[in-house]
Amino acid sequence: GILTELLPPKQLVVANGWIEGLTVASIILGTVLGGALISPQISGVLLSMDIPVFDTGIDRPSEAAMIVIGVFYIVAALFNIYIPDTGVRYERQPSNPLVLTRDFGICLVTLWRDKLGQISLAVTTLFWGAGATLQFIVLRWADSHLGMPLDKAAILQGITAVGIAFGAVLAAQIIP
Repeated sequence: GILTELLPPKQLVVANGWIEGLTVASIILGTVLGGALISPQISGVLLSMDIPVFDTGIDRPSEAAMIVIGVFYIVAALFNIYIPDTGVRYERQPSNPLVLTRDFGICLVTLWRDKLGQISLAVTTLFWGAGATLQFIVLRWADSHLGMPLDKAAILQGITAVGIAFGAVLAAQIIP
């Protein structure tokens, strides 16, 4: 939503494309990073790090992985501090969950009644649904047919996602 406040209308499609592309890239990177964090090699390195005179209480690979993920969240929060204030002020919105639920329902019905809204919602739902299903299929296939442990299968999952993204870009270039 902030793009419409920061950019002129001519740049919105390109900016939205960048946002979408970076979102997909961050999902893929997160998948690969998650696979790497649970690998014995990386978790071993993380657990071997010690802070002198301070016991962190981090003794398990999952705890070390959560610290790394927490650091990423802190860095993301710091980046958000530097998003410029656009000066746009909106009227105060209701915070009552019942009012918000009703408003959401009205917006949802409005979107589903609109022909372009229907296409957008259906395609988006199918895209993310198929993507999530494919992730589980790749993990299961890597385990049962390739004998890969979860950390390696997660990296394979990320590589599969890169292939899908590349295919989508290629399809967009080939098909008018």
